[in-house]
Amino acid sequence: MTACATERLAGDDRALAFLSDLGAKSSCREDVRIDLKSIDQWSRALAAFRASEVRSRVKTVYQTRLYDTDSIHSMATEDATSQKEALKCELQTLFTEIASVAEMVVDHELRTPTLQSAARSKRERDEKQHEHLDYVHTLLLSVC
Repeated sequence: MTACATERLAGDDRALAFLSDLGAKSSCREDVRIDLKSIDQWSRALAAFRASEVRSRVKTVYQTRLYDTDSIHSMATEDATSQKEALKCELQTLFTEIASVAEMVVDHELRTPTLQSAARSKRERDEKQHEHLDYVHTLLLSVC
């Protein structure tokens, strides 16, 4: 009778030790968790940075070309003035579209793949936890 109780308690101790190891393996580490809010914030910041970079380049090219054409053609004709005004309107339209295009690029290149990778990792982690729990359940049923 004592040997049976000792054997049973030893089996329970093994099961509890296994459960404690399982808990350590299956718990999600804090440093690995992906914060979706941070991903969104970083994506917006990167898109804003890229948009300002593109705007700066466009302004530089526009001002350089405007200066070059003014120095070459010092006469201000009506046609040249209307072309400059049309170009300014076109640039204003371009400037309003730069931010949305930059957001689409960042979303396509970085944000979406990062979120997909995070979802895949979570799915794999959940599957492993489920497998471990099934194994523990089977182990506990065999011990009892």
